[in-house]
Amino acid sequence: MVTFRPPAMICVPAGTVHGFDFEPGTYGFVMSMTDDFTREVSLREPGIGVLFKDPATVEFKSEVLRRSGLPRTFNLLTREFESSLPGHELALEGLLKVILADALRLSHTSMELTEGAASRRRMLVMRFRELVEGEFRDGRSLADYADMLNVSQSRLRKACLGVTEQSPMQIVHARILLEAKRQLVYTSMSVREIAYALGFDDPAYFTRFFSQRTGMSPRAFRGRGPLA
Repeated sequence: MVTFRPPAMICVPAGTVHGFDFEPGTYGFVMSMTDDFTREVSLREPGIGVLFKDPATVEFKSEVLRRSGLPRTFNLLTREFESSLPGHELALEGLLKVILADALRLSHTSMELTEGAASRRRMLVMRFRELVEGEFRDGRSLADYADMLNVSQSRLRKACLGVTEQSPMQIVHARILLEAKRQLVYTSMSVREIAYALGFDDPAYFTRFFSQRTGMSPRAFRGRGPLA
């Protein structure tokens, strides 16, 4: 159980079992989005994918929330949701994207203002995950990622292990594996084509990589269909 004090923002990834117990007088907004929508936005802004990767509660100061304009955008969204005017769908999509951008900025601001080594590690891991979203297809080494983040490999490894209990390369491999599963289920690309698209020089190595982590070959996984 996580206890938090307002103002706060709670991000709950799809498929996460959750529940809330609010104090009397609590005021706020609940917004639900499809996986497809957040995935589409994440292609343009990888930080959104990182923000919704794991359950998270972000607390911030009242003045920070006011400067963000987030409450006003939520009110506009609520009003538009009840509307039937021309351009209704377009307006809803635009307001949703503004809210996601504000949420991302608030999460960064909160981490930057929070003192302590633990917060600095969390910020580093968030930056790393954002970087991975844009680079995981390019076969980057740990040294490459550390250089791009301007930290030592040791510091990056300690931060990832401390925050996620995974090494940096385990995080990268998990992202590659997720993308491989999506490509196998939702595209008609061959296993060879998927391997090359994910940065593997040898499709046979991709097959071994996938099989070791899932217990089945890419073709067998594809054969199980979308519910695999």
